[in-house]
Amino acid sequence: MDFPSDLEIARGAALKPLEDIADAMGIAAHLLEPHGEEVMKIKLDAIAELADRPAARYVVVSAITPTPLGEGKTTTTVGLGQGFKHIGKRATVAIRQPSMGPTFGIKGGAAGGGYSQVVPMEALNLHLTGDMHAVTAAHNLLAAMIDNHLYQGNTLGIDPHNITWRRVLDVNDRALRNIVIGLGGRADGVPRQTGFDITAASEVMATLALASSLTDLRARLGRIVIGYTNDKTPVTAEQLAGAGSMAVILRDAVKPNLLQTLENTPVLVHAGPFGNIATGNSSVIADLIGIRAGDFLVTEAGFGADMGAERFFNIKCRTSGLRPDAAVVVATVRALKAHSGKYKIVAGRPLPEDLLRENPDDVAAGAANLRKQIENIRVHGVSPVVAINSFPTDHASEHQVIRDIAADMGARAAVCTHFADGGRGAIELAEAVSEAAEEPSDFHFLYPDTASLRDKIAAVATRVYGADGVSYSTQAAAQLDTYERAGFGHLPVCIAKTHLSISSDPALKGAPTGWILPVREVRASVGAGFVYPICGDVRTMPGLSSNPAAARIDLDEDGLIVGLSLWCCRDLGRFPERAGGQDAGPGGRRRGGGDRRDGRRARRHGRAVLGDPAARGARPGGAGGRAAAARGRPGGHGRPGLCGGARRPSTAWGAVRGPAGGAARGGRRAAGDRRDRRAGGADGGSGGGGGQPEPARRRGNRGGAGGGFGAQRGVPGGHQRRLGRAGTLAVAAGRAGGGGGR
Repeated sequence: MDFPSDLEIARGAALKPLEDIADAMGIAAHLLEPHGEEVMKIKLDAIAELADRPAARYVVVSAITPTPLGEGKTTTTVGLGQGFKHIGKRATVAIRQPSMGPTFGIKGGAAGGGYSQVVPMEALNLHLTGDMHAVTAAHNLLAAMIDNHLYQGNTLGIDPHNITWRRVLDVNDRALRNIVIGLGGRADGVPRQTGFDITAASEVMATLALASSLTDLRARLGRIVIGYTNDKTPVTAEQLAGAGSMAVILRDAVKPNLLQTLENTPVLVHAGPFGNIATGNSSVIADLIGIRAGDFLVTEAGFGADMGAERFFNIKCRTSGLRPDAAVVVATVRALKAHSGKYKIVAGRPLPEDLLRENPDDVAAGAANLRKQIENIRVHGVSPVVAINSFPTDHASEHQVIRDIAADMGARAAVCTHFADGGRGAIELAEAVSEAAEEPSDFHFLYPDTASLRDKIAAVATRVYGADGVSYSTQAAAQLDTYERAGFGHLPVCIAKTHLSISSDPALKGAPTGWILPVREVRASVGAGFVYPICGDVRTMPGLSSNPAAARIDLDEDGLIVGLSLWCCRDLGRFPERAGGQDAGPGGRRRGGGDRRDGRRARRHGRAVLGDPAARGARPGGAGGRAAAARGRPGGHGRPGLCGGARRPSTAWGAVRGPAGGAARGGRRAAGDRRDRRAGGADGGSGGGGGQPEPARRRGNRGGAGGGFGAQRGVPGGHQRRLGRAGTLAVAAGRAGGGGGR
């Protein structure tokens, strides 16, 4: 049997009330604003109220230069946050909000992966609390104000050919990259050429991510430069009288969102700036709250250490005033083999067979990239820890090569199995990070504010990217001169380049030397607070692929989302040989011996709420009690749209698992006739004898010793029936109460 998809795992999560999560962080109930049952916003007053609490250790998670598949940075961030709990430390995780463009594009939904993810997955990957839409609306309001100003007479003298403010949309749509507006009659506006970017590329998004308060956000919005007059004088949103209304639209979006991991570690999800033309980091405000909410604050920086981590150090920390204590560099065997130059990895295609064979020499051949990314952490005075994100196709000899590389560089290293094992799979990493964070910090910026823009670009290019120098096009040189004259020279730089190489050429792997960084254009995000040189062809509006996730995502007959987690483990080659209850990868934790699909398809309103961790067994998906099945619907990895498989008639019908040691399985392993695939499950109670399976036609019948209640709509008292002695509460809203007879 294949490993379950992220969406299947997420739906089986045993969530705690967010009030309890917040209370453990020291955040009182009056600082919370509920958005449904599983997401809350945190009021900005929390920053002041938490100010007298001790500061947490500040950890940023970065990576080596990734393959197009990504190397599991978010998964490692979540796994590390969960891992701290297993060593007696309290951690808070801070990540960006996913964009719906990639969600419906090539990658599908993502919020970590496997048993190290943020939940609820559906809400996180779609609208969440509407922050993305608020950014879109605020950005496009300013665009409307610009075109209205031109239509009404253009008293500011804006040059229509030098307007830099485009429109945005949170959808991948290449047809909108370049458009002409104002067509039609005179009343339809002034015709001009413009275009759309994706919302994650909006300067409003970057501004939201770097603001430290609502007042600061309002001031930054006013400083946004939308274009220039004929004499090259910048025109701001404040001059157009648009900044105030933009701030009003963002009044709620400025508050961070509180969610949780599968193991109930608190997660702050806020802002989602692009990782190549913007900072690629979550918000400063979220970090100002999280830094006072536990022993560790773990945040993620987009792409490799040459990109997201460099911007974290030189832009985000410069703005927030916070100082990192340690940094994690995520490395994988497959990425280092790719950096050997022998293999080509393409998203959506199977990995090359030779890449999956044991070959430590190929890992060593790609080691230059890991060494350089460790240096890129050290150049900022921060202690690095290498997280070896393990795949079952890896080999111990290959992991040892990575350990040896890290040791040669004086860095700690840990093998991680958090994807399959959750927090327990990140214990070694948590211990290594805890040790690194105790070392004296010598954090410093790569360049001072007073350096010229050209000197700042050169510092990043030569000291982080390994370039020999920088070349500028005529346009770029003129733009830099304009920005210096306009007073923008004090801003940090955010170099927009490919994420697939440390260089500006995506084809160059490892750690290239002997090359020059070509800057073709320079733009200024004055409101956000940085200048970004553009190197190479960096698109700010993605397009859909030939087979986008949007073609698979749908609703089933019960209104449940299918196809959101497009990349199942089989596609990625993570668990190619998994079957039954055995764990093919390292660290086998789910030893139930039965069908793990039982109960995993619980609907949100039918999800079990597990109070005592001991009551639910070893782990989510383990042998212990599990989520209540929703109306006994067929589960299984082969649901249409989830992994491309057809529905299999033999898939297990939903049931509630018994406590640890219980043998009950609904319909598939329950005592009785195994051929009766439509049996109602019974909770294996204390001692776990299991109930007698009830045929599908007999709805609502009581199960066996564990007291599982069959699913019958409108069963009196069905909202929170206690099932057996496992302490599981079936939250069924008058539908599937526990054991799920069909």
